[in-house]
Amino acid sequence: MGTGFLLGLYSASPVILQNVAVSCKGVLNRRARFGGSFATELAAANARLHQSPTALLHHQTGQLAHFLLFAKQNAPFHAQRLRAFSLQDLQHDPFGVLASLPVLEKDEFRDSYNNDQLRAVPQAQIVHKTLTSGTTGTPLKAGFTKHDLQKRFAFLYRMLGCYGLSPHSRTARFNGGTYFPRANKTKVFWRINHAQRQALLSSYHLHQDNAGYYIDFMKKLQPEVIDGYPSALYLLAKYLIRAGLQGAIKARVFMSTGETLEDFQKAAIREAFPQMTLLNQYASSEGAPFITQNMAGELVVNTDSGVFEFVKPGTITPAAPGEIGEMIVTSFTTHAYPLIRYRIGDTALVSDRISKTWNMPVVDAIYGRRDDLIWTPYRGWVGRLSPAIKLAPARIRETQIVQIAPDAFELHVSCADAGDLARDFAPVIAALQQRLGPVSITLRHHADPLPRGANGKLRAVIALPSARLAAQARL
Repeated sequence: MGTGFLLGLYSASPVILQNVAVSCKGVLNRRARFGGSFATELAAANARLHQSPTALLHHQTGQLAHFLLFAKQNAPFHAQRLRAFSLQDLQHDPFGVLASLPVLEKDEFRDSYNNDQLRAVPQAQIVHKTLTSGTTGTPLKAGFTKHDLQKRFAFLYRMLGCYGLSPHSRTARFNGGTYFPRANKTKVFWRINHAQRQALLSSYHLHQDNAGYYIDFMKKLQPEVIDGYPSALYLLAKYLIRAGLQGAIKARVFMSTGETLEDFQKAAIREAFPQMTLLNQYASSEGAPFITQNMAGELVVNTDSGVFEFVKPGTITPAAPGEIGEMIVTSFTTHAYPLIRYRIGDTALVSDRISKTWNMPVVDAIYGRRDDLIWTPYRGWVGRLSPAIKLAPARIRETQIVQIAPDAFELHVSCADAGDLARDFAPVIAALQQRLGPVSITLRHHADPLPRGANGKLRAVIALPSARLAAQARL
């Protein structure tokens, strides 16, 4: 039976059978993620939290040497790039070898994946395949071996375990998938994965007309963990506040995935969920190393999961502390399709500090895609515009900044009552111009929620590609 037939059968089935189908898939996911070596890898990852900087560097160096050798011996693409380096080079100076390699760009990754030059294991060993969201351009495919997948979940649950959570914790996930056929008719905007104690909720259908259904369901579910797109939870938080139901949903943790968790979103979420801890973390569908949040609220670069290089956007020049750095990543959990010096396109605010609780470095903020950065002729690269957006009136549901020229922008605003937008948004525009320079900003009102991408995400910032090219020409 083909995939199309199975999807058609799923779509035609009643919700109760769709829940059975989702739960059957959940059984497979649970075994793939939390079976096998997961417990051993989680114990080892937790033990490294107490190791010295010297021991952690020794571990990272050994992991890098083994990973480079594996890639050279098994992946045709990397065998060509590493052909000049001997076994002794890889064993005695793996960081030197890494620094001498060219950067792996996205187009090269895509082409090498498609022509099977990047694959380093037999197809039968790839138990989990992914497709990136593809906010710009063509989505990228990747995949993982069972051991790598379990090791990746061990890194994730090392963080979650600090907050008393486990793979058995009851979870609600806001999802952009296609699990919810005919939801506008049935008014059932969720599916239940009983195998993993997980509810999948549609991020597409969360708007004013349906908010009551979501709130009633979440009050009954009372999840321990909520994860998914921050823009979806932010909307739910606004509806809860508007209904006077702050604290009615008693989740312990929200884990942001797929989008940057903005400051203005944090304020509303904390008001609606006063008992909930907001966790930020970084990984990727392609398999990037991890940045996870510790109990001190720091964003810790997990050096035992790979190597991060932070460079000035679009270059290979190291970014200094306090600057926005684009990530070039080497991930030890990508044996199926090895990521070595891969320019993943995500950015962070670079720091030179070491964590207060773990002997690993930290970054001061995770900004998300390089495509979410804006370049203007007045300020150069600019990220994190949320401090300006948080000045918007309380009635505003969503905003989106769209660059239409190097010095011109549109600010799209979603709210039922437009009111006097020019007056009410004057502080927002002033704050944006303070960050971007004397650019023009035109307000655009939308009565409905702002459009999502095919992946269900709301892009808070859409930069102008031609402006980025102009910026790179000046670097």
